[in-house]
Amino acid sequence: MGMGLIQVVITLVIILLLVKPVGHYLVKVFSYEKSGQDRIFGPIERGIYRLIGVRGNEAMGWKKYIGAMLLTNFVMLLILFAVLKLQKYLPFNPDGIGNMPTWLAFNTASSFITNTNWQSYSGENALSYFSQMAAIIFPMFTSAATGFAFLSPERKARITLEAFYKRYDRYPFSVAQGVSLANLGSDFNVVGNEAVTPTSEGRAYGVEFLYQQRLFKGVYGLLAYTFFRSEFTDAQGVYQPSAWDFRHSLSLTAGWRFGKAWELSGRFLFSGGAPYTPYDLEASAQKANWDANKQGVPDYSRLNSERTADFHQLDVRITKQFYFNRWSIELYLDIQNLYGYKVRLRDNFDVLRDDQGQPLTDPNNPDAYQYRLLKNESGVTLPSIGVVVDF
Repeated sequence: MGMGLIQVVITLVIILLLVKPVGHYLVKVFSYEKSGQDRIFGPIERGIYRLIGVRGNEAMGWKKYIGAMLLTNFVMLLILFAVLKLQKYLPFNPDGIGNMPTWLAFNTASSFITNTNWQSYSGENALSYFSQMAAIIFPMFTSAATGFAFLSPERKARITLEAFYKRYDRYPFSVAQGVSLANLGSDFNVVGNEAVTPTSEGRAYGVEFLYQQRLFKGVYGLLAYTFFRSEFTDAQGVYQPSAWDFRHSLSLTAGWRFGKAWELSGRFLFSGGAPYTPYDLEASAQKANWDANKQGVPDYSRLNSERTADFHQLDVRITKQFYFNRWSIELYLDIQNLYGYKVRLRDNFDVLRDDQGQPLTDPNNPDAYQYRLLKNESGVTLPSIGVVVDF
């Protein structure tokens, strides 16, 4: 417990120390401005550019971009394959795990470099710590997604359109419930460990659209919209919506900077309703079920056939900045969920109780309790004021 707390504290301290220098560096990188780190990384960057034949100040056409993307991913595939095949001789392997078989190494490397993330190996027993970092975590952040982008330097605008498709094979399937764990949502963790088989399949696919307007005449904005489907097979092998099949996701952020360091900004969020499985009211009211679980029993014959209400929220903020020599101060008023929208979630199942808090027996069925469905809503307006000091 003590060592775990020390690790958390050290991590937070490191993050706090890096926030300002890394933040300033990233701002300059994405603003195409020179920074002090160019003296270190500039020669390395220019050397890589010369090696691969890239001109840093020249735009890349779509043909050249596709070629560069495929070449980059091929090189990373070779690196991942080499790491898995040679992990016995690489560092951070205290358990002495041997090299991965050739075809399994190729399957794993090609799977993670293409974002399918198919794990045919036996978890951590087959991978060293170094392999987990370099061959599993690394491609999760670097593997490519394909799409189209339009840039308008004059208006500092950027438009992108991307598509994705992912398949899941041998996904855990609950033996007791006859349901893929992806369709259970949080219910699996509430119950605890249970027997599963690797017999479920899944798929997720959709398109993403993004419009980014960098600061232009005092106005900036970002619009991101995603339409997607997330589905996993049921006991009959038919695809059903998973617990994450929200279908629509929209985020709109915009701001206006005007005289004397004032800024007005806002953010609108929208998400489609989440699928859920309705209760089997008769089974939920049974005394044996309620006394054992103290919650409703899902009717998996109607797996994820209902949806919660759509979610939307508007946040606004107004800020005023004061600049001094080598430091600045920012005052802000922030209001989250400005119009106080309450999203309707799945109703909660509960039994009726007497004055002593004991469940009431159903007069028509001595083996069941009387029950009710409680309205379940979430969402409050949250105002806040604050001060930010930057030095």
